[in-house]
Amino acid sequence: MVRDSRAAAFAALALLAGVWAASQAFVAPARAGSAAAGRAQSAVALNSGSGEYTGFVPDMQRRVLMNLIVVAVCAVPALVVLGGYAFYFFPKLGGGGGGASPVGDINGAAVPLKKWVAGHKDHRQRP
Repeated sequence: MVRDSRAAAFAALALLAGVWAASQAFVAPARAGSAAAGRAQSAVALNSGSGEYTGFVPDMQRRVLMNLIVVAVCAVPALVVLGGYAFYFFPKLGGGGGGASPVGDINGAAVPLKKWVAGHKDHRQRP
């Protein structure tokens, strides 16, 4: 019981550490002199780097490449979700169990319908 509670506590601690690391992953470090300046700035302005326009505009080849990367990265999970949705309505058609099995007698020979109906009347038991 103690071992299970220790494992649960360790898992919770690891989860919290992972969440904290993910929240700090793409945040720029704060500048040391910005707090001493006395000006009130928003957190967005502090974390955005210099905030000045540097004049860099990616060329068309880079923009096309970035767009292709974004489309490819977004297409994979979208196609997985759509594929799972489609396979729910269009199941596979060939093979597998669960289908009808051919009717046969004890030797495996086919049993004609007329012969079977003649031996099985309604509400009668076979002797």
